[in-house]
Amino acid sequence: MEKAIKNKVAKAVVPAIDVMFQALSEFGAKVVPPKRILKMLPELFDHQDQNVRASSKGLTLELCRWIGKDPVKSILFEKMRDTMRKELEAELVNVTGAAKPSRKIR
Repeated sequence: MEKAIKNKVAKAVVPAIDVMFQALSEFGAKVVPPKRILKMLPELFDHQDQNVRASSKGLTLELCRWIGKDPVKSILFEKMRDTMRKELEAELVNVTGAAKPSRKIR
């Protein structure tokens, strides 16, 4: 996934973000390591395509459901532009509760 996210073509980046979103929402933060995702997110928010930025915002909101708002804010907000920071803060108000995995692994 990391190689696909570093691709410059948006057609390759958006599906990779969607796969990470689905994996995180179905399996949880114990299976999908959130540290790696947090390291990749700042460069996704600076991408030139708006679809990539929108998908990365959805992934960030899902990550906030799993690990909480404070760790995400502390890592991401210092590296983001002001416009994206305002949009994300407005969306973070709606995120509540802790998520539970819908699938289990053996």
